Amino acid sequence: MGPFGAKLTHCISWSPSGWPQIAPTPAGTGVLAVGCAAPFRAVRVGIPNAGMVPYSIAKIAACASSTWNDYVNPTGGTPWRHLTYAGQGALSDEIVSDLSAPTEITAWPAAAGALPGSGNAPRWTWTDWTPVQSGTPDPATRMHVLMLRWRNSTAGQLFTYANGTLGHGWTGLIDVNHGFDHAIGGYNNGADYVTNPINGEMRWELCQRNSPINGTPLAIVQFLTERAGVVGMVAGDSHHSGTGTTSGFNNFLAQFTTRLGQRYSGAVPFGFVNCAVGGIASKEMFAHLDALLPAIRPTFAVLPGWTYNEVYAGVHASAEANGEFFFSLLQAAQKCRALGVKPIFLTPFPRDAATMTAEVLHSWRDLRSRILQFQAEGGLLVDGGRALGQRDGDELTGTYLPGLSSDGIHPNDAGHARVAEELARLAEVEYGFAETRGVGEPIVVTVTEPAASSRSQTRYNRHMKTLLFCTSYAATEAKWDERWQRWLKAVLNSGIKADKVLIVDDGSPVLPSWPDVAIEAAEAPGSAGTQVSIHHFSDRRGQRVNGEPFPGWYRSFSHAVLYAIREGFDKIIHIEADAFLITDRAIDFFNACDRGWIGLWCGRHRWPESTLQIINRDQFASCEAFFSQPYSAYLGQPYRPIETLIPYTSINKTLIGDRYGEEGDAIPFGADYVSQVKWDKGADYYWWLSEKGTRRPMVASKGSLGNIMEKYSRDHAAGLVHAGVDYRQFLKFLDQEMIPRTYLEIGTHQGDSIAAITCDAICIDPKFLVDRNVAGQRTRTFFFQMTSDDFFAEHDPRAFVGDVDLGFLDGLHHFEALLKDFINFERHSHPGSLALLHDCLPLNIRMAGRVHEAGPESEAAATRPFWTGDVWRILPILREFRPDLTIILLDCPPTGLVLCAGLNNRSTELMYNFDGIVKRYAELSLDESGLARLWNSFPMLSSSKITSEPGLFCEHFRFRS
Repeated sequence: MGPFGAKLTHCISWSPSGWPQIAPTPAGTGVLAVGCAAPFRAVRVGIPNAGMVPYSIAKIAACASSTWNDYVNPTGGTPWRHLTYAGQGALSDEIVSDLSAPTEITAWPAAAGALPGSGNAPRWTWTDWTPVQSGTPDPATRMHVLMLRWRNSTAGQLFTYANGTLGHGWTGLIDVNHGFDHAIGGYNNGADYVTNPINGEMRWELCQRNSPINGTPLAIVQFLTERAGVVGMVAGDSHHSGTGTTSGFNNFLAQFTTRLGQRYSGAVPFGFVNCAVGGIASKEMFAHLDALLPAIRPTFAVLPGWTYNEVYAGVHASAEANGEFFFSLLQAAQKCRALGVKPIFLTPFPRDAATMTAEVLHSWRDLRSRILQFQAEGGLLVDGGRALGQRDGDELTGTYLPGLSSDGIHPNDAGHARVAEELARLAEVEYGFAETRGVGEPIVVTVTEPAASSRSQTRYNRHMKTLLFCTSYAATEAKWDERWQRWLKAVLNSGIKADKVLIVDDGSPVLPSWPDVAIEAAEAPGSAGTQVSIHHFSDRRGQRVNGEPFPGWYRSFSHAVLYAIREGFDKIIHIEADAFLITDRAIDFFNACDRGWIGLWCGRHRWPESTLQIINRDQFASCEAFFSQPYSAYLGQPYRPIETLIPYTSINKTLIGDRYGEEGDAIPFGADYVSQVKWDKGADYYWWLSEKGTRRPMVASKGSLGNIMEKYSRDHAAGLVHAGVDYRQFLKFLDQEMIPRTYLEIGTHQGDSIAAITCDAICIDPKFLVDRNVAGQRTRTFFFQMTSDDFFAEHDPRAFVGDVDLGFLDGLHHFEALLKDFINFERHSHPGSLALLHDCLPLNIRMAGRVHEAGPESEAAATRPFWTGDVWRILPILREFRPDLTIILLDCPPTGLVLCAGLNNRSTELMYNFDGIVKRYAELSLDESGLARLWNSFPMLSSSKITSEPGLFCEHFRFRS
């Protein structure tokens, strides 16, 4: 099961090449014909608007066809169906079959200036999923054809359309496109062939001649397919868009799509999206990608490795320019991962000899080396530079091989074909397509289809035969039961996919008498048919022999590896008996990995963890070679722990865990895994296990929120008083108990809040007043002395620390500023992120004013300095516009905390309504009765109760599922 597996999709996107452009169009009927490589049961279209005014499309009609015919008149007898607009343009998974639903579509305007150097980021408007069933495939191309017609409401409207060479229409090169093409045209004579289609008058030659614009406003066509498939997307400059090829359609991603699309036609649908545009640099190409990713939601995105268009201080492709490009590339990869999109890195393409001066070539090679490192770290990579480039000995010259470029600058058809071949090879390995074909028979692809309710989790039937093992030594049978039986129950019921569980024993004087467990001599093991076996060595080597440390563990590990190789296993999972995987996130990671030798990270000792490992078949030879030498051969002087010697290909630092048992008597609720557990502890210590050894659910159901309210509810009879745990102490509690990986705060001031946090952090403040060391033991702390608006305009926090788990928003005390900070934080959040909003629960009307005024002498001395500003307005705003959020109030002195969970980085409600919200809520007043209502607008919890008994709270509001 490859890394792509979890992202196979039934939502197959098709988008013409290029970037949305704006042009006026006459009234009339537009037509579009698109093919899908597999049967579909519903369709929808995405309509972009990159302008500042709305435009409308009166109606869109869709019809399946059994042939391309003349690309206008469908055949097969299926009726035309109007696409509906019941969702008012929102992206929804619901299929709308109501024939009376509205059909006039408004494409709402974009946000101004969202993209550097590229104008506005388009805002997407969607039709509903409308039930349009595919017919029989076209016999020539085997494509399931969809015909679309749309009616432009008003002449002269500024439409946004998908441009690019492909936008001009059908290439006619069936041997090239195999039906993965589309035709665009239209009637600009004012006739309405959508409401009243008259097939006899709809002739392709007239539609082609009268094409109303250079492309189609139906920029994305999506098919809801019966089988799960693959959607690829590419960004970049002219090298990647296909300039210089036979047709704009024929770039490497298009050739990949047509090649595999035809090879697996009818079994695996493929989608193709190209947002590469000639002449652009990283700020534009990755901004284009970023703007389209949430709408397309591809399976993977191919990221370019270089562009000569990158300029620094007036110099093209210098070391400094490539440094900026590389930084943008890292940001783009993070954004892909945040949306569940697999990034595939390209190495830099060649260019002409005149361009590749000594300076350019040197920085080109340096950038290439940095990108190649991604593969060593477990990333997916296509070496386009090597596929296309000439060599001088072992060095690439940065220029093209003969025949792979027609102008010396861009790849031609043959060059793109080389890259497509590499991409196809990678995809087939990752997806594990299984081909079977007899002589003269079509290819049959073996796939496993899930139940309809879990359609998005479709996975190809590529099973890896897996051995799971641990080592053992027990002096008594009671010790076997206390330690290894508990471990065995846990792994057998955890969800780990293991064909065989092996315990390799280092000469224990007694062995357990467990049912259904075979005990064999390790020196000459048989092939027991049981799922669980113990391989017992007759002698004990223990923890030290002749000065060599851990020889028993070393021998047992080597034995398991050789056994796995001899018995034909594809994968080895090592989980020591004092280590446990706790969360679904950890289990899924161990199940999904199918290449490399992977370890986790031990933060306590700052070395790779040896107690939990994954070894895949591609590393069996390396593993066998490593263990063929005695441990003493690696020790050297000074002594080096085994953890620093194992030749891992990558270390996973995203899973949270440590050797918690080496100190302390509790396992944090935020942990994904634990090592070195203590054995003399009860059920509270082993909170993730039940009687049967199964894991407790790590994300509580929505219904359990009621249990949380009951358990931690605050006594409202106390009145408008914050009598809980100070907000800085609550931050420290979250850090210690829930273990965020990453933290972002707005409003650092003197550093009291950041001092409570131990994970990687970003601090934003226009004027820091920090006068002490607040970094502590933190590995990375980033300080940005600027406004939060400027930070989010220039930076993506994920480029510095990865996905942000916890946000603390304590900036300017004006509600519009907090609203904007919340929008920006949520835009860069993930589904498990938590946002904490400060100062939203004032104690009186005075401190809730927009202007900072100290309290009068009649006010209690303790509260006179407090000023919250009018950020309290955020609570009624979120109640009205974001009912989907989970919001609770916390009585943390001095002015309360608001916890927001269930964040959605695709939500646009607050952003698109921002101006109206600010105008309307600026007029909202707060009197004494309104203050009481504010305190009761959401459930309020006791922070003291939460911190004294955190279990249920931490279990529900986890950063990760």
